[in-house]
Formats: sequence, structure tokens, C-alpha cells
Amino acid sequence: MILQNETLLDLTNDTKDGSPPTKIITVKKDMTIDDHNHLLSLAQNKFDEMRQNNRNQRAKSLYSKRGGSILRRNSMENQEEKKISQILSSLLYLSLMMNKVDSIKKILEIKNLALYEEWQGLLDSMHSPTFHLRERRMQNDRVQKLYSRKEKYKMQYEEAIEKVNKLEETTNQLSHALSKMSEENLKCLEQLQGKGSLEKDLEIAEMKVKELSSSLQASEEQFKEFKENSAELSSSNSQLEKDISRIDQQYKNETAIREKLQSQLEVLQSTIIEKEKDLCKSHVENNHLMEKLRDALELHEGERKKSDQDLIQLKNDNNTIQEEAHRLHREHNEAISKLQNETNSLQEDKAQATNEIATLKAQLNSAKDAMVSLRSDLDLKSRALAKALEANKIAQENQAKLQMTIGTKHAEIRDVESKLAESKRSLDLDRSASDNRLSELNFDKSKLEEKIADLESKIHQHEVETVTLKDAEARLQAEKLSLEKDFADLKVTSNAVAAEKKVLEQVVQSMNENVSKARESTDGKLNVLENDLLKARIGLEKEKTEIEKLKTTVSLKEQELKEVMNAKSVSEAAALKEKKDHEKTKQSLADITRQSGIEKQLQDELSRALAEKNDILKQKKIGDFKIAELEKQLIEANYKIEVEKKSITAEKVVENVLQEALENTKSQ
Repeated sequence: MILQNETLLDLTNDTKDGSPPTKIITVKKDMTIDDHNHLLSLAQNKFDEMRQNNRNQRAKSLYSKRGGSILRRNSMENQEEKKISQILSSLLYLSLMMNKVDSIKKILEIKNLALYEEWQGLLDSMHSPTFHLRERRMQNDRVQKLYSRKEKYKMQYEEAIEKVNKLEETTNQLSHALSKMSEENLKCLEQLQGKGSLEKDLEIAEMKVKELSSSLQASEEQFKEFKENSAELSSSNSQLEKDISRIDQQYKNETAIREKLQSQLEVLQSTIIEKEKDLCKSHVENNHLMEKLRDALELHEGERKKSDQDLIQLKNDNNTIQEEAHRLHREHNEAISKLQNETNSLQEDKAQATNEIATLKAQLNSAKDAMVSLRSDLDLKSRALAKALEANKIAQENQAKLQMTIGTKHAEIRDVESKLAESKRSLDLDRSASDNRLSELNFDKSKLEEKIADLESKIHQHEVETVTLKDAEARLQAEKLSLEKDFADLKVTSNAVAAEKKVLEQVVQSMNENVSKARESTDGKLNVLENDLLKARIGLEKEKTEIEKLKTTVSLKEQELKEVMNAKSVSEAAALKEKKDHEKTKQSLADITRQSGIEKQLQDELSRALAEKNDILKQKKIGDFKIAELEKQLIEANYKIEVEKKSITAEKVVENVLQEALENTKSQ
């Protein structure tokens, strides 16, 4: 028995761990696949150890020659140990073989398909312990799920019962409140029927309402008059604002004039300081002029202060008018609010009873709707519980069936054990013959192992190749679909970009036209301004020459004055001439300042025209930059489309190659 087991085990076992087992793990109820694999490795080691011990004992003590005769040494004590070891080895062998049932089935199917099909009904019922462990785990998971569902439905049922109890309590409370309200309504009806004073009060209230409506009409008329007054006030305010703006403008003009005068004063002071050194008489006259200018400035400052005071008075008047308008508006609003409060209080007294009755009716309706919805929810949950109970019953029936099948399999295992005992007896008889054939079987075993290993490697390679080819096909199809989508998106984007390009080209053309028109207009303006500038420059050069001439005359006169001062012979006629010359120089300086102001205005206009030209050029540059960016985007989109086309063609080539490879593998 052990020898036959050894041959079959060598056919199916590829790798063996020669180390002896140190500890045997007991099987738990909830055994996992890892625990089972660990036990299998221990069983394999134990089986190998027992097989080696049996071989050693057979070599030593099976036969011994004494006096030319073969004597068998076999005591009664060793027979029991051998039987126990045989039983253990057979059980270990069965456990190892049951774990390799699937591989043995495959070997039989490869070797002889007809035999496999003949015994397929029996072979399909044989499964490995891992299969049974998985089935047990699945069954345990199902039972656990059913238990969790049952607990969940129980919790939901209890919650629903609690909700129903709460709703019953709320309905009782509402019915009690309704009974109270009905009693109060009856009392109110009795009071209304028994007393007519309320009707009189209502008539009095209606009279008051009419009086209030008449007073409201009068107040509305007053409000209209107030609106008219406010409109007049607003018009007067607008006029005041206009006057204020006009005064502000005058003040600004005066400040500008003052600044000009101050600038002129500074120029005059500089000229006076320079000429004080040389001319004592002109210094006296200049001081006189300075006093006059100071008087004029003081007069101007007095006028400015008066205008500031007028402004302050106007602002104060405006503020007082606005305060009166706000006060009248507040009084009117207070009167209207009082009237509205009185009317609202009368109407609220009427509407309170009707509103309370309507709210109670709405609460009753909502409670009824909630009861109906809860009843429907309870019906649904009861149906779900019934379904869950039916599923639980079905699961229990399936569990009973599984227990029956387990019992039948236990009976089959017992039959197999009996058959094994019978085969053990026959094996004891055939052991001597099997010893002689061991060498031949070992030689055949090595050959068969080599052939099986080659076949298994080929099968494994073929399976790996088929799996890789299928994965590659799936990946290529997915990539193909994604690339087709990307290609469609790129087509859409390219069309959109082309449309945007056309629109931008039109915009650029319009901008170019506008720029050309603006250039023409600016060029014309610039030409006109340049001509004006040339004329002004020619006039300035002429005036400069005149100023230089005047300066030369002034210098000559200063030299003459110096000579006169040195000679101490001053005459009145010379002093009068000098005064006239000094006035002429002042007039010429004033003309020069006026012309310089004109020149400044022309320069400002030129700077504005140049700024407009620069803005137009900047807008053109921005448009050119946008066009360049769009052209770059178009080029990139076209490049991407070409690259994707190339990748699609390459993928098609790869698909064709893979299809040819698959066809070749299928044909092989």
C-alpha cells in the first residue's frame, strides 16, 4: 500500500521539503486556506519520513539468511506499530492526494480523454479540501449576511413600532385638543348668539374706520402738497448746487490767477533783485510797484474770503431746508403708521379666530397624512420581513440539504476506508512481487516525471501566452477607442480653432483698417501740429533775437548808468529815459511769457496726439500677439492630429501582427 502511494505521489509532487516536522497543528473549526496549506506541508514531511523509515527497516530486517534458508523476523509487538504507521501513512497520503485531485484529473484528461469522459460523473464530484473550505466560507458568509439582515429588519420593525406608538400618542393629544377647541367654539357661538353688543361694537369700529379713512385721505392730500414742496425744495437745492459749483469754479479760476500772479511776482522779484545791485533809482520804483501788487493781492484775498463766507451761508441754508424737509417727512410717516396700526389691530381681532380654526384643521390633515404614510411604510416593512423570513427558511433548507450531502460523503468515505482495508490485505500479499518490480517502476517513474514536467511547462506557457494575448487585445481595443475619441475631439477642436481663426482674421482686418484710419488722422493732425510748431518756433526765434537785442541795449544802458554813477552827474532827463526803457522791457517780458504759454499749449496738444498714436500702436501689437498665439495653437493642434494619425496606423499594424500571432497559436 505504501509503495503504490509512493509512486503516485512522486508523479504529482514537484517540490518536497525534506526537513522533518517539529510540531503538528490541530485542525480548528474555522480553518483557513493558509492553515490547510501549512498542515499539508507538515503531512508531506511526515509521509516522506515514514517512507524512508519503512525502506530502512525493509533493508535491514525484512530478510536474513541462516543456514541457506530465508527466515522472516516479525514479532507481535512490531506488527501493531506497523499497522498504526500504515494507517497514518494512508491517511496522510489520502490528504495529500485529495489536495492534488485537480492536477490528477488534468493528467488523466491529457493522457486518455476517453477514460476521463467515461468516469467524468464520478470525477466531477471529487473536489479538493480548498474547494470545500471556500464553499464553507461562502456558506458562513451567507448565514452571517442573513443573520445581519434579520437583525436589521428587527431593528427597523422595532423603530416602526415606536413611531406608531408616538403617532398614536400624538393623535390622542390632537383629538383631545380638538375636543377642547370644539368646546371653545361652541362657547363662542353661544356668546355670539346671546349677545348683540359685538355687532354694535363692530358698527362703531366701522364708523371709526371710515373716519380714519377720511383722515387718511386728508393726510394723503397733505403728503401730495409736501411732495410738491419737496420738489420745489429739490429744484432750489439744484439751483443752489449750481451756484455752489459756479462759485467753486470761480474760486478755482481765482486760484489759477493767483498762481499766475505769484509766478509773475517771483519772476519780477528775481529781475528786481538783479537790478537792485546796479540801479538804486529803479529799486525805488520797483518797491513802489511791489506795494501796489500787494495791495491788489490783499484786495483779491478779501474778495475770496467774502466768496467763502457766501458759500458757507448757502450751505447752512441748504442744511436747514433739508432738516425741515426730513422733519415734515417723519411727521407724515408717524401719522400714517398710527392709522395703519389702528386699522390692523381691528382686522387682526377678526382674523385670529378664523386663523386658529384653519391651523387646527391643517394640523389634523397633516396628522392623518402622516398616519397613512406610516401605515404604508409598515406594510412595506412587513412585506420585506416576510421575504427575509422566506429567504431564511430557504437558507435553512439548503443548510439541511448540505448536511445530508455531507452525511452521504461521510458514508462514501467509510466505504472507501473499507475498500482500503481490503486493498491493504491484497497489498500485503502482493508486496513481495512489487519489491521485484520497484526498480523497473522507478525507472519508468523518472521518465514519466520528465514527460509530465515538459507537458506541464508547455501547458503553462501556452496558458500564459493566451492570457497575455487576450490582455494585449483588450488593451489595444481600449486604446483604440480612446484614440478614436481623442481624434474626434481634436477634429472638433480643430474646427473650432479654424472658426476662431477666421473670426480673428476678420477682427484683425477691421483693426488694421481702424489703425490705418487712425494713422491717417493722427498723421494729418501731427502734420498740422508740426506746421504750427514750426511757425511758433520761428516766432520764438524772432522774439529771442529781439530779446537779445533788448538785453544788449539794457547792458549798454547799465554801463552808461555805471559811468554816470561813477561820474556822479545824474540828470533828470536820463532818469526819465531809463524809466521808459524799463517799462518797455517789462512789456516785452510779458509778451514773451504769453508766447511761452501758447508754446506750452501746442506742446501739450503734441504730447496728446503722440499718446493717442502710442495707444493705437499698442492695440495693434496686442492684436498681432493674439494672432501669433492662435497660429501657434493651430500649428500645435495640426501636429497633434498628425502624431495621433501615426500612432493609430502603428496600432493598426500592431493589431494585425497580434491577430496573426493569435491565429497561429490557435492553429497550433
